[in-house]
Amino acid sequence: MTDISFEGIRQLLAPSGRLRVGVNFANPLFMARGVNGELAGVAVDVARELSTRLGIAMELVEYATPGDVVETANDNAWDVSMLAIEPARAEKVLFFPPMTEIEANYMVLNTSLLQEARQVDQPGVRVAVPARAGYELFLARTLQQAALVRTRDFDSSINTLESGNADVVAGLRPMLLDSMTKHPTTRLLDGRFMTVNHSLAIPHGRDTAIAWLTSFTRELCTSKFLHTSIKQHGILGLQALS
Repeated sequence: MTDISFEGIRQLLAPSGRLRVGVNFANPLFMARGVNGELAGVAVDVARELSTRLGIAMELVEYATPGDVVETANDNAWDVSMLAIEPARAEKVLFFPPMTEIEANYMVLNTSLLQEARQVDQPGVRVAVPARAGYELFLARTLQQAALVRTRDFDSSINTLESGNADVVAGLRPMLLDSMTKHPTTRLLDGRFMTVNHSLAIPHGRDTAIAWLTSFTRELCTSKFLHTSIKQHGILGLQALS
């Protein structure tokens, strides 16, 4: 698979002697803080399994958004992260095979005339979306006529919609469905605007470890590790790829 020794793999992936894992709080489908302050979720499970395979301690390096994780990729601040695969991010990090899949949809107020996702891209439509989210980067590339209203986070996007400063909220389907229980005057548009895939990512420059980490990623998919983790955390709408 590769000529590099296992010890060489460990030194490449964790040069500090600890596996520093970049995690962010923007997507509760992958990570959240428990009532006792501990961090848990699918991303944490994957990181813990990787540190166990490497035989080294794990350290979680916390960020507010995935964009913050990517922006520090060249700062030697973290060694591995789990991020939405996105071409703009691939300029700064190296992605591995996709591990999960989530639909991204639009939500509107019940009074909106919009009915389908394909109707959103028209003049005058304002789309609230968390800045630097994976699907925000996608919409920035693909929307031709609608305007993006970039927000701090998903809750801010909801507030922007309800305050009348946006016509649509873009988000991951599970988060949108959960928010609808708290905001009964909203509904989803028919159809999706994209499918989001997440994977492990490492800073560029550690390419010698690609084969080993690719094998690890694929094993997590085929062994049902991800499926079990998603089920244990009760994450609806997040699909493990096999």
